[in-house]
Amino acid sequence: MRIWWTWGLNVLLVQMGVALVIGGLAEWRPSFLNVLYWVSGVAWVVLTWRGLARRLRVTTSGVRSHGLWRTRLVRWDDVALFVSSADPRWESPAAELFNGRLVILDGIRGLCSDEESPVDKIVIRLNAELNKTS
Repeated sequence: MRIWWTWGLNVLLVQMGVALVIGGLAEWRPSFLNVLYWVSGVAWVVLTWRGLARRLRVTTSGVRSHGLWRTRLVRWDDVALFVSSADPRWESPAAELFNGRLVILDGIRGLCSDEESPVDKIVIRLNAELNKTS
C-alpha cells in the first residue's frame, strides 16, 4: 500500500537536505571533500532506497510498517481499530491499541481532504483485514 507522490516528495526532501549538508561541509573544510563524496554517496543511496521502499505490509503476525527512519510491527492481538490520524495538513494510518495508545504507522502519508482520501481507503482495508483475523 503506497501513495506514490508523497514518498517521491519525501525522497526529494531528504536528498535536498543531504545535498545542503554536503555543500556546507565541503565549503567549511575543503580537505573533507574526498571523504565526503564516498560517505555522501552511500548515505544518498541508502536514504533513497529507504524512502522508495516505504510501505505497509500485512502479514499473519500483524501489520509491518516500513518508514524512512524505522520499521515497526503492530500485532493483530494488540489492535482494537485502525484510524486515520491527522494533523492540520497531513494524515496517516494509525493503530489504536487495546491499552489506549495510538501508534502511527510509518511509511504512508497523504494530504488531508474533505473527501475519501487514499489514507482513508487504506484504513478501511486494514480494518477489513483486522475483522478477518479476529
